[in-house]
Amino acid sequence: FSDSEIGRFPPNLWDRPLMANLLGQYLESSGVHKATSLGTTGAELSILRFITDTFLKQVAETVAKDANADTIAKANHKVRRMLQDRSWHKSKRGDRTWSRTDLGHLFRHAS
Repeated sequence: FSDSEIGRFPPNLWDRPLMANLLGQYLESSGVHKATSLGTTGAELSILRFITDTFLKQVAETVAKDANADTIAKANHKVRRMLQDRSWHKSKRGDRTWSRTDLGHLFRHAS
């Protein structure tokens, strides 16, 4: 994104430190040139995938039984599968919102 494009983002976007942090991580990991060379749809998809993968990795590291890379990878796969299954069931019901109760067992594992 150019400075002028970034300047057109709504101001409340930057009031969210998490989103600003994730966008910064995305730009750092993929390179500003790649990020600016993508079209709008491609950039949105790429950023969404990056954010999803980042969150899943953090969840897996939190719920994994230990810090072993294989254990974390298995936890990541398990969490991703659970979210896919829940998302499919929720979409079938026309339910588009998520709450803590939808993810309750993840919270229990992280405690």
